Order: sequence, then C-alpha cells, then structure tokens
Amino acid sequence: MKINRVNYYKGPSLYSFKPSIGIELDIGDLEYQSSDTLPGFTERLLACLSHSEKDISRKYQEKFSKRLKGGILMGPILEHLTIIIQQAAGINVSSSKTIMTNTTGIYEVIFEYKEPHSGIYAFKAALELADRLINHQSAVELKEYINHTARLYLTYKLNHSTEAIYNAAEHAFIPVNRMDSEMLRLGTGSKQKYVKGTITSETKYISVENASNRQSTKELLRLVQLPVPDGLIVHTIEEIFSGADYLGFPLVIKPLERRLGKTITNIKNRQELFNVVNCQDPRIKTYLLERHYTGNDFRLLIIDGKMAAASHRVAPYIIGNGKDTIQQLIEEENKNPLRGEGLYKPMSKIPLDHSMTCFLEKSELSLQSVPSNGQVIQVMGDVHIETGGHAVDVTDQVHPSIEKLGITAAKAVGLDIAGVDIICQDISAPLGEIIISDVHVNPNIRMHHYPAEGKPRDAGKAIIDYLFTNREDAVIPVIAMIGGSSDNLTTKLLKYILEKGDVKVGVMFKDRLFDREPQPDQDLVSILTNPFVDLAVIELNSKTIIDEGLPFCSCDIGIISMYSTIETQKNEDVRMKSLVVEKVIETGTCILNANDVYIEELSQTAKAEVIVISTEENSVIDRAISSGRAAWFIDKEGWIIYTKERTHRRFLPLQALPIAASKQTVEQMLQALAAAHFHGISLEELRGKLLRFNQKESPSQLGNSTTKHYKESTVYTSKAKSIYKLVENSKELQEIPQAGSSK
Repeated sequence: MKINRVNYYKGPSLYSFKPSIGIELDIGDLEYQSSDTLPGFTERLLACLSHSEKDISRKYQEKFSKRLKGGILMGPILEHLTIIIQQAAGINVSSSKTIMTNTTGIYEVIFEYKEPHSGIYAFKAALELADRLINHQSAVELKEYINHTARLYLTYKLNHSTEAIYNAAEHAFIPVNRMDSEMLRLGTGSKQKYVKGTITSETKYISVENASNRQSTKELLRLVQLPVPDGLIVHTIEEIFSGADYLGFPLVIKPLERRLGKTITNIKNRQELFNVVNCQDPRIKTYLLERHYTGNDFRLLIIDGKMAAASHRVAPYIIGNGKDTIQQLIEEENKNPLRGEGLYKPMSKIPLDHSMTCFLEKSELSLQSVPSNGQVIQVMGDVHIETGGHAVDVTDQVHPSIEKLGITAAKAVGLDIAGVDIICQDISAPLGEIIISDVHVNPNIRMHHYPAEGKPRDAGKAIIDYLFTNREDAVIPVIAMIGGSSDNLTTKLLKYILEKGDVKVGVMFKDRLFDREPQPDQDLVSILTNPFVDLAVIELNSKTIIDEGLPFCSCDIGIISMYSTIETQKNEDVRMKSLVVEKVIETGTCILNANDVYIEELSQTAKAEVIVISTEENSVIDRAISSGRAAWFIDKEGWIIYTKERTHRRFLPLQALPIAASKQTVEQMLQALAAAHFHGISLEELRGKLLRFNQKESPSQLGNSTTKHYKESTVYTSKAKSIYKLVENSKELQEIPQAGSSK
C-alpha cells in the first residue's frame, strides 16, 4: 500500500465541512481482501486496540470492532484507525469516510484533523501498523504511534490562549485562519484583524513596550496614584544586598525584562537572598528588587475597559508524609488527573527544573529533602498555571472598587487586553491593604477557561466580542460563482456595478487560481486576505474545489452558472453545486438557472432565498412567480423582467443592450443583475450602470444592428446612437414601464 497524493481541506469540501485530510491511497493487491479474509489480522488488531481502549471513545471502538469481525476493506480500516490514533492522542476528531474511485485499487480516504503534522502522521502510523499486522510482525505497540501523534500535536498545535480565541471565532461563524502556533487572522478583506496570543491588532505597540519592562509599568501606575510595591533596580551582587538592607525583608526578586527568569517571592533573610541570586539565570543582568507583601494572589483579566474574569492563583505545593522526598511527592502529585500537558487540563504538571531547585535552595531544601508528616512545602516561587500552580475562579466575588482598580491599571499602561495581578487579603472587600504587583501584556487565559475550582469563564469569546460587534463586522460580502465561461460577463458586470469610490471590489477569476500541490500550512491564495478589498466576487474552479475545497466558510450570494442539462452529469458536478448552495448564509441568496435539471434538488438544499434566472418563460419561472419568489427572465416581447411577490417590473428591452448577443451572455447578465439587486443596488441605478457598461466597456460591440438566434428567442443589438439616447435622456428612461404583466 502507498500514498499517491495528500490534499489538505482547510475549508468546506465535497467530503466534509470540517478541516480534513484527503489521501489518494493505492491499496494494491488488497483490493478484494477484507479483514475477515486476512488470517489472524482482526485478532492481532483488536489486541492492539485493547491496550489503548481507555484513551479511545468506547462507542467508536465497539462499532469499529464489530465491523472488523464482520469483514471490511482496507480503506475503511485505515480511515477508522487514523481517527482512533488521534482520539487516543487526546485530539478531538470523529468524522471520516472512504470513497472507492473508478480505478481498481485506488481509494480516497478522508478524515478530520485538528493540526496537520499530527493528522498526517496518524494516517501513516495506521498504514504502517496495518502493514506490520498483515505481515505477521510481532511486538506491534499501538501506544508508540499514539504517543508520537500526541507529541506532534502538542508541538505544533495552537497555544492555550490562541486556541480559545480560535474556538470562539468558529462558534461566532467568523472566518479564522491559523498563521502559526500563536497568530490568527480573523475576518476577511478590509475587516480582518489579527491576534497573537492575546495581543491584538488593536493593541498599541508603545503599550506593549511599556508592559514589557516592569519598571516602566510601575512608573505608569504610580503616575495615576495606584498602589505598587516599593522597589529598586539592581545590577550587581553589591547592589542587590545594599538594596535589600534599604528595603528590608521579606523581599521579591524578579528580572526587569519579563522574557528571562522567574519571580522569587517571600525571601526572608540575607542567606535566602544569597541562595536565590546564585542560582538565577546568568543571562539576567538587571533585576527588580521589591518589598514582599503578604496576601493572596489574584489575576484580573481586563478586556476593552471591562473585567472579563478573575482568578485566585495558588502556587504549587506538596504535603509531606515523613517518608517520601520532595521529588517523589511531586511525581505522585503529577499523576493527579487534573494535571497534564493538554489544553483542557485545569493544572499543568509541576516541572522538576532549575527554577524549582533554585526556589527550594532559598529555604535550604532540595528535591531529596524529606518533609515531615503534614508539612506544607511551596515548591515554586510563582503562581503561574504553566509551572504547576492552579486557579480558583472568583469573578463573581470581586468588589467593585477592586474591579475599578484593575481597569484603571490596564488603562494606565494603555493595554486593550491585560492581566492585572493584585495582592490583597480579601478580593470581595473594599479597597484596603492592596498592591498591584504587575500588569501583563499577552495574559494567558487558560486559567479562566479551566479553573481547578469554580465556574469556567469564556475569555476567548470576550476577546472576539471586543474585536467584532457581530459577524457582519468581521466579514466582507462574498459573491461566489461556480461555472461560466473563461471570459465571464457576470464577474465583469458585478465589479463594474458594485465598485464605488469607497467600495473596492476584489475579483478572483477561476482560470487564474493557483495550480500547485496543496500544502498543510498555507492558506488558499485568495482576495479574502487582501486588506483593501471591501467586497469579493469569486469564480470557483472545479479542480480547486475537488483538490482543496472552498476558499471561504460561507458566502452571501451563490451563483450556479454551471448547470446540467442531462441527468447523467450528476455525481461530482452536482456535489460541487450543492456544496456552494449549502454554504450560502441564511440571509443570503442562491441564484439558480431555470434550465438546470437539478434546480429542484438545489432549491431544497438551499437554506437561503432562491432567485431563478431564465432566458425565456417556462414552467420553472411560472412556479417561481406563483409562489412569490424572485426571478429575472426574458419575456416573449424581448424585455428583461424582474418579478417578486407576484409583481412584475419591466427592466430594459434586450434591444437596448449590445452585450445581449447570445443566450450565454444573456444568462450571465441576468445573474449579475439578480446578484447586484439583492445586494442592494436599486433597479434605477442598475439600468444606468448597465447602459453605461455597454458604452464604456464594449465600444467594439456598438455599431450596426445584428441578429443572434437561439431557440425561439431573437435578441437584437441596436445601433450605438439609440443606446446613447437612452443613457442621456433621463425622461425617456423614466417612461420605461415599471410594473405590469409579462404575458
């Protein structure tokens, strides 16, 4: 078995609306062999799965085991194994499918993924595992594949804060694209914004600089008379100890720049200070020495001048039993199911690292020390969740005066999103003995989503709500069209009609889409990423849809220009059209051609309003009229008719339009008119635009009258003189009938 091709579907595809990987698999000699015909294969595979069943959805595994025993082909086996390996690695995926192609031995295996490196490895692991089991290789451990998949996922996945914002954007139906493990692009076109961690494109650079230097932060807070700890900037050992004598013990020491080292708190005497300084990172050249203040440590999350969440942070600790060392007690605590490496754990494992040994040394302890029974030992000098601390949600307990203090601190530093650290005895009491110990740019919001105790707070949603009032505030309108000729009049007309001084229309032509192998970490090259585009008109390329899916999650207007006239054309073409129709938002519209034999099927698929266009009156148009639906068509007298709610409006006679030279151009023109009018362009403005388009865009087509025939209709192109007259004489334009029957 071998992989012929890998496709990464980041958006909706023919196979799934979720991000998926598509594998073209050459199954070779196994084409006609199912699991029950391979000697011992099912038994060996089930034995492998049983060793990891605690990590896998029991319902999913039971269903797969039953199918294995009944006999299934190798394509579906690999499909389900890939999902099982990802699930066991802690990755929340479930959807998959296998499609047989017209070529013997070639399958399309499609499966959901969250992160591309771990996703593709899971399939390769399933392939290798199946191959080893078929060839009776012994000592096949599924756990090895699961662990490596988990390592890849943890290495390349979004960080905790970014993941929360990503999920909140998806839930709000706001387009979101991953740039790297920390950065996201949210929204489209001129409305797009960026976040990196919890720093947004709205965050001021000078504010980030202010918050990156602890002393600058303190000075800004002191300027507005906020309570900050007394402290000194120190560089040398001599300065550290003379500063300690001046401030008095207990003390806190921390690097001036946040990027290096850890904060060590509650240093009680010169010996502890000596121990701390001697084990600090040698790269640190400047410290901030501060007086230690007794109290509980709280973090207020401030977003856009409002408190979104608050947590009581507790440093990691162990309780002695009189026999085990500190290291053994930590290792036992790290087995706590609430601790782990994953995003969804309330606490991280306590790291056995240099920072810990440094902190323990200040109290003349080591990892090999044995605490007495019941003795509580704090093992890290800070309360960060990433270093083993835990958080208790106290959002509903914060006193209004303390809430205002946190909001003022964030404002003083200039941050739109800030983590304000406060030390006080009681967060629910009015202002008393209280200190703002720090203000953080890029605060980690994991503690608010997954507290060890208390109510989870959706900080990711709060950030999305701050950046975008609603979905319309985040996405530019998208008009998507599938099919049409290489020189598509619909696209050109829409750009001409919709583009104004303050509205830039971006166009993506189907014959100009890139032609390359899809890559896991690259977004579709699309006008939707252009910050100058206010409205997008996208011609969809059939090959690109098949290979990569749609370049958008949803669109406002979907035009099905490619239509089938015989039922044998169904299969892929109809699936592509249905995909586009289904991704039109409910408040949008689908523009369908009355000549499409699948118009009823597509109409039923649509969640949005359906507008029908036709170059002639027919039964489809009659049904649209009788039901009150909107339609654009050509009546028997050669007039363009717009109808809605059983009211007809004559728009223009075809003889006034030199572009109406063939059935195809008339259809394309009607599609453009339907889309533009639905978008909000009045019929009056459309008339003027359409006539000016003839004059400005198609001068070579103006001249002597010619006649073009198709079916029973005849379309006339008129002389340039009469067209100019229609454009220039507004009185005559107004006299064109606005209402009446088309019969």
